[in-house]
Amino acid sequence: MPGVANVAAAGAGDSVSITVSGLTLPSVYAVHALPSQPAIVSVGSKTVGGFVLTLTPPSSSITLAAAEELKSNQAGSSKWPLRAFPQEFF
Repeated sequence: MPGVANVAAAGAGDSVSITVSGLTLPSVYAVHALPSQPAIVSVGSKTVGGFVLTLTPPSSSITLAAAEELKSNQAGSSKWPLRAFPQEFF
């Protein structure tokens, strides 16, 4: 996975979308992402070339901060993991 990062939300309760592209994925796959801040992660617009992650704060009073770059499962990394798996793993 390439490294990606999210920008800060415009205001309290606002969601942030992150486009992950330039990949070669199977036609059916699942994405696992674990944010480093309180946020609900949803995955949309899945294609064989990538997908869109949307981070939504769990409360309308929370503003999402700009996050560090997302890295794929690097040993010793404190950054949140981002992985895509063929659907048969689930």
